[in-house]
Amino acid sequence: MVDSMGDDEMLTVLIPTYNRKQRLIRTLDALNKQSDQDFGIFISDNASNYSVLDEVLNRYDQTFVQRITLHVQKSNVGADMNIASVLAKCDTQWGWLLGDDDYIEEYAVETIKKQINKNSQCSAIWFSISKKTMEDIIMETLDDLIDILRMNNFNGDWIFMSNKVYNIPETVKYFESMFFRLYTRIPHCIPILEMLKNKEKVCVVNSLQIVKHDPMEHDITWHINSTVTGLRTIMDYNSGLPYSKHKELVKYTVFRPGFIIRRYLKEDALPWNYRTYLSFIYSETYCKFYHFPFNLLLWIGVKLISTPVGFSIAKIFIK
Repeated sequence: MVDSMGDDEMLTVLIPTYNRKQRLIRTLDALNKQSDQDFGIFISDNASNYSVLDEVLNRYDQTFVQRITLHVQKSNVGADMNIASVLAKCDTQWGWLLGDDDYIEEYAVETIKKQINKNSQCSAIWFSISKKTMEDIIMETLDDLIDILRMNNFNGDWIFMSNKVYNIPETVKYFESMFFRLYTRIPHCIPILEMLKNKEKVCVVNSLQIVKHDPMEHDITWHINSTVTGLRTIMDYNSGLPYSKHKELVKYTVFRPGFIIRRYLKEDALPWNYRTYLSFIYSETYCKFYHFPFNLLLWIGVKLISTPVGFSIAKIFIK
């Protein structure tokens, strides 16, 4: 393995990881089978309970291993810090921020490079995880982002991590803001928000797929409660937009209430802080976006399922 990323590669695959040995192996296996092998790999291990180094050395041939750079955090710095750190450590022209648990398409690297050659002057390329087919869309402002989210129902695509490739020299000036806003739980989105807010850079959105999301049940490394709390802080982000537009941006960024409620109803029992987090979703966020009668129905629903009896009844319908 190498100590630092080389300057000869155009693209580095940036993988933050923590305690997902089998998923990380699956990801590396997929990268090892890519049709285009001209890329580097940077892994940031967030102090996992196993040796990532041993797994890599024992599983892969020397040619593949030599393209991998491994950084091990001295202690668990938190998922968001690890994500931001791996992006900031990239020293090649382009960096693909890739979760250690997502399915990689066979021609992902080849697809990325074709888009890079096509859009070499842009600051970021946003690939889709949906099934929609569309022409490339150029984003230059936050208004453009809101229009895309509104028209294409791209909420999941927007906050998803592994479908974005960054032009590092064009993105580096926004890293300070990215680290400052780790509490949003979407540090990878902050540079894009900043560049669109300042109208300085151009982002490209397309319908090509490079990954597929692989939802993990009861994954201890992804906590819905803290994610919900973090996402709602986007309300405090200084977008510079008129209030109505800013509310719309927040609405398309945070999870929909139905998603959160269904997620909780899959648990065996109400978590102790269940009402607190639903309050964040409803009182702090959605009551500001929706009008009668939806806000009333949401309020009634939240109150009902916040009781043991209502929770049990609701679980019957979810199943």
